[in-house]
Amino acid sequence: MRRPRLLVELPPHPRLEKLVGVVRALEGVVDGFDVPDAPLGLVLPQAVVLAARLRCVVRGVLVAHMRVIDHSLSGAVYMAEAAKAVGLDGLVLLRGDRPALGDPLPHSTEEVARAIRGRVRGLRLGALLSPRRGPEEVRRRVRSRLFDFFLVLRATEASDEALSALAAEAGSVGAEVYGYVMVARRPPAGLEGQPFVPPERAAEEVERVTRLLGGVVLSVPEGLARLVEVARAVARAADG
Repeated sequence: MRRPRLLVELPPHPRLEKLVGVVRALEGVVDGFDVPDAPLGLVLPQAVVLAARLRCVVRGVLVAHMRVIDHSLSGAVYMAEAAKAVGLDGLVLLRGDRPALGDPLPHSTEEVARAIRGRVRGLRLGALLSPRRGPEEVRRRVRSRLFDFFLVLRATEASDEALSALAAEAGSVGAEVYGYVMVARRPPAGLEGQPFVPPERAAEEVERVTRLLGGVVLSVPEGLARLVEVARAVARAADG
């Protein structure tokens, strides 16, 4: 199977049928879907559980995130076992924003990845990379060899040279890389500092990031109808 190139972020909507509608509208148009876990620390359906339900309708790639600050080491391993059991194509580990309820647990992403690696076989693990943290931090995370793929934050504001260097570093250990392309005319509340691109530039940025990294996660936090519209336009431009 060819490597997926365009993944669409599915926001953890509390009404499952709404997400099923998005999947059916985009199945065959994009390569797969990515389910984030409690963005901004909000109390929302847990991503692995939501993805488990969506696995019944998603024929392409399906990846879920897991915030390690919400789980004990045992709990994280249990969730990883569940992700494998339901056939998810990857589990992205991240610390995430401070939870709206309760206190965060202290485990690092790498600590949780090691616990999962020691007990769960055959599950692809992912992690976040940020060019802002500098080449040494990127190199440390990549060369830990704990992760099979990476999602790159703020990819649209990074230079071609920075993204190419990041892709080469990940490629040296056989890891895949996907860059976030975030599309909105006006940043939603809580995301004002993120590098959004307007819809008319979405296809151009997707093409650039895909060319440099190999793949993209398309995020459109302006409602599900807008998400479908932008994803279809990007896919048409790529095919053309």
